[in-house]
Formats: sequence, structure tokens, C-alpha cells
Amino acid sequence: MKGVRREEPDSSEGQLGEDFHHPKCFAISNDEARLMLHTKRMKEPLKTFAKAFSHSEEYVSRVSQFAEKEDICEARLIMLETGFSKFEMAQLLNFCPGSVDEAWRLVPSLKRADPRTLSDALEVINEYRKP
Repeated sequence: MKGVRREEPDSSEGQLGEDFHHPKCFAISNDEARLMLHTKRMKEPLKTFAKAFSHSEEYVSRVSQFAEKEDICEARLIMLETGFSKFEMAQLLNFCPGSVDEAWRLVPSLKRADPRTLSDALEVINEYRKP
């Protein structure tokens, strides 16, 4: 309708829009994307992949926070126990903040989370993080 303004969702409050709440939408971390891309490449070693695939694979490898598949899985399992949103979990796994304050600055919607739960999750995530 002309002249009707739709208000944009406020991501700092955890409002990401309806697309992010679709059951098939799953926010993954860079490391989880790295595992998926690597697995695809290993399943089809003779295939020539598109440039976008290769560039994506290079990027997620460069920004990787975890060394081993097991570390990524353990960190995700810890995140699942927190009650954080899919988006918040992925962001925490990507950033691996060192403190609750840093997590709040990087992911403002976490200000509504219990600080102790967040602190405990960060402690465990950073145990699994590569040096």
C-alpha cells in the first residue's frame, strides 16, 4: 500500500524479521560452514567447484575459531543448553568474546540474557577455541 511505512526489525533487540524465524532457517557459525564445505569437497574430490564455493571455503577457514570438528560440536552443544536464539548462538561461536561485556557489545540482544549463563557459556566456548 502506497504511503504505508513498514517498521524494520531491530536486530539489537533480537528482532531479525520473519525469515529468521522460519523452521528451516538455521544460523550456523563460520566453523560449522567450514565443516560443511570441507565435507562437500571431500565427497566430490574430482569436481571443479564454482569460485563462490572456493572463496567461501577460504574465508571461513581464515576466520575459523576452532581447530577440530569435535571442538566445534562441543561448543555448539553448550550453546544449545543456554536458551539463546539461533542467531545469538552463531554470533557467539563466531566472535568467541572474552567477557560478558564484550558479548553484550557484539551481540546487543544478549543484554536480556542471564549474565551468569552467558559467562558460563563463554568460559566453555573459549576452552574449546584454538589458541
